[in-house]
Amino acid sequence: MMILHYVDEHGYCPPAEFLADLGQEGVLEWDWRADRLAEVALDGSADPVIRVQAFSDIAHWREPRALEVLRQVARDEELVNVAGHQIGQTIGHFVGCDFAGDLLSEDFHIEVRQSIPGAQGTAAQR
Repeated sequence: MMILHYVDEHGYCPPAEFLADLGQEGVLEWDWRADRLAEVALDGSADPVIRVQAFSDIAHWREPRALEVLRQVARDEELVNVAGHQIGQTIGHFVGCDFAGDLLSEDFHIEVRQSIPGAQGTAAQR
């Protein structure tokens, strides 16, 4: 956000290497940031808006622990009621991952299930 501020407000131009890397997708290794996002996403006493942001961001870690957090979030009735669509879209990031072969859309509330991109009645596939 600060870089965007300096670009917009002060005419800053980031280095070419930085700009070139913006389009690259890297693999994030699970670290303290992912641990914290998981903790917030699963905290039933936290503000639902913050929980939604946390579970949305955890999808940047394409690994089984992130998917497990999303499975748990999808079982949280309060979150499903306020953000079922976002939960489904976020789970959709894992469709086709090697470790998500057992990702069945029937396992989810209909609000979540209808929003999983590429999910078909049985196995969610891309």
